Amino acid sequence: MGIFAAYTFESGIYLLAGYLIYKWLLSTENQPAFNRVALLSIYAIAFIAPLLRLPDFGHFADEVRPGVVEAGPVVVEALQATVAAWAWFCVAAYFAGVIVAALFTLISFVRLFEILRKGEKQIVGRYSIILLRDTKFATFSWVRYIVMSRADYAEAGETILMHERAHLRLLHWIDLLLAQLVVILLWYNPASWLMRTELRNVHEYQADDAVLQSGADARQYQLLLTKKAVGQRFPSLANSLNHSKLKNRITMMCNQKSSPARRLRALAIAPAILLAAVAVNNPSVAHALGTASSVQLNAHKVSENVPAVQTASAAASTNAEVPVEQPEVMPEYPGGMSAMFKFLVDNISYPAAAAKQGVQGKVLVKFVISTSGRPIDVHVENPVSPELDAEAIRVVNAMPAWTPGKKEGKPVPCSMVLPVNFKLPKSEGRVVKHDTAEALETPSDPSELYPLQVVAYGADSE
Repeated sequence: MGIFAAYTFESGIYLLAGYLIYKWLLSTENQPAFNRVALLSIYAIAFIAPLLRLPDFGHFADEVRPGVVEAGPVVVEALQATVAAWAWFCVAAYFAGVIVAALFTLISFVRLFEILRKGEKQIVGRYSIILLRDTKFATFSWVRYIVMSRADYAEAGETILMHERAHLRLLHWIDLLLAQLVVILLWYNPASWLMRTELRNVHEYQADDAVLQSGADARQYQLLLTKKAVGQRFPSLANSLNHSKLKNRITMMCNQKSSPARRLRALAIAPAILLAAVAVNNPSVAHALGTASSVQLNAHKVSENVPAVQTASAAASTNAEVPVEQPEVMPEYPGGMSAMFKFLVDNISYPAAAAKQGVQGKVLVKFVISTSGRPIDVHVENPVSPELDAEAIRVVNAMPAWTPGKKEGKPVPCSMVLPVNFKLPKSEGRVVKHDTAEALETPSDPSELYPLQVVAYGADSE
């Protein structure tokens, strides 16, 4: 469940990027057929792009199989319980929204079928005309049905039918079903609703153009649209005569067709999608998506792939039950160990509360480099203090993806240990705060092969 939710969250980022470019560069162009293709292409890209991740991106594959490898001295284990709780809450809220949106769509379908059942049916060629006594309904079309009031049919039936037949002939109802499905899946994303509106606008521009191309008088047709710009309708499922903003439709009818060269503007969608991909692969965003993907709603918690903070004894008990095997190729931080320590130096700080209380000590952080390279299952082996433990866990969770360890040419999860030594200065007095980290000499204990020392300045030593 969490994997699907994270997939839709990522799709929403791509959809928003594509929509912004369309709205900025294409929405006002008088090229409805091309714009329709552009909108449908944005939908396709938004849902395909998450499946084509960059080489170092694989938060959906973050899982520890029953055979976690003890890779030696470098790794971290656990997400804090609060993070896990928020991840579960977000995923649960997402699926609750999906259910509500689906129910409203189902209600619209029921209303639609009820109207089709009660109206008087007339067969005209390939289509069926449903005539209603109620004049409050605006004319609309769906699949092979054209629904209108008896009054509209008597007053301007030929012109209205020409407009609605264009919708059916161009299969606009399929576009609307697709757009409605996206609205259900991405109900929280404004881009999904705005994309549906833009798609329906393009449908109306195409149908209006079909009426004018048939030889209808433009002025009389525009007067008809003005007169019919009222009434109840099905905004999500069917094409209605008065769906689009009337001013925009009349303006589009009066404008000249856009030059084919202006279609090159659609190429701007490519860099927008690339920027969206960069955003998705940002370590913070990728980590958030990876956390969401680990949620199991039926268990009412984050799965064991991302456990809450464990005590040293609990972690040792868990590790004792896991079979251990040695990878042939060790995991590698991008840029090597020097790059990893530079990342830690740049991102870790001595918690002010711990420094004020004079708390110091070495925090052994364990984590697993998953088959996708993401640090997961981050936890502290020897709790020192909540502040120091949380800071060590935070910085490890923020690490970018590693190159995973391999055995027989296949990625395998590898367990690592990272000692982080928080130390207060021995000198007395206050100086300007300057958090830093230094590597210690290699100790005799192999488990401390890569220690990190964080020295706090600016606090009174005790």
